[in-house]
Amino acid sequence: SSGPCKKRPKYDVSEALADAQLGRSHRHADCLAKLRKAIDDTLRILRVPDGYRCAIVPASDTGAFEMAMWSMLGPRPVDVCFWESFGKG
Repeated sequence: SSGPCKKRPKYDVSEALADAQLGRSHRHADCLAKLRKAIDDTLRILRVPDGYRCAIVPASDTGAFEMAMWSMLGPRPVDVCFWESFGKG
């Protein structure tokens, strides 16, 4: 559920979270297995050609920027500038 929004009839949060890995690190074996399954299912459902990759990153500009930057620049020395703007208006 994504916040205070209308739920489908008979929605039950305990059912939705039945196999959730709450309170575990994303590096835990169970969590890694769920991520691997999500990635594999995405590749299969979208029929991604061999040699292409799929990844799951934080839902933020940072994750998207890093994926774009590393896939376009490749392995080479780079200077990265960043600044923090959260809570600064």
